[in-house]
Amino acid sequence: MNSAGGLLSAARRAAALAVASLALSLASAPFAVAQIAHRDVDELEGVGITEMPNAQIPLGAQFKDENGNEVALGKYFTGDKPVILTLVYFECPMLCTLVVNGAVDALKELKWMPGKEFEMLTVSFNPAETPVLSKLKKQN
Repeated sequence: MNSAGGLLSAARRAAALAVASLALSLASAPFAVAQIAHRDVDELEGVGITEMPNAQIPLGAQFKDENGNEVALGKYFTGDKPVILTLVYFECPMLCTLVVNGAVDALKELKWMPGKEFEMLTVSFNPAETPVLSKLKKQN
C-alpha cells in the first residue's frame, strides 16, 4: 500500500467499516427512543438536527484533551492521515457507547493501526464531562 491509490483505497475501506459500524449501532435506536419516551417531554423541547451539507468542521475550535491541555481540533486534521471523528457523551447509557464500540470493533478488522495510518478522535460534547473521564475512556 505504498501507492497513493492503495492508501486511498484502504482509507475508503476504513471509512466504510466505520460507517457500517455506525449503521449497526443506529439499528438499536428504537430501544434508545423507548428509553427517551419515559422521560419528561420538556427535556426534549427545542432539540433538533441542523443539517449543514458541505460544511467544514472549524479546525480552530479549542477542546481539552485527556490531560486537560487546550488543543485545537486542527491538530488532528493534518491532511496526511484519514481521521475518524466520533462525537459522543462518555457517560451515555446507550447509543454513544454502541457507536464507539462498534467503530473500534470494525477497525480491529483492519491491518492499520490508529496513530500510524489513521487517527481516531472521540470528542465528548457534554460540557460536564472532564478530562479525567476522557482519559479513563481512552484507556478502556
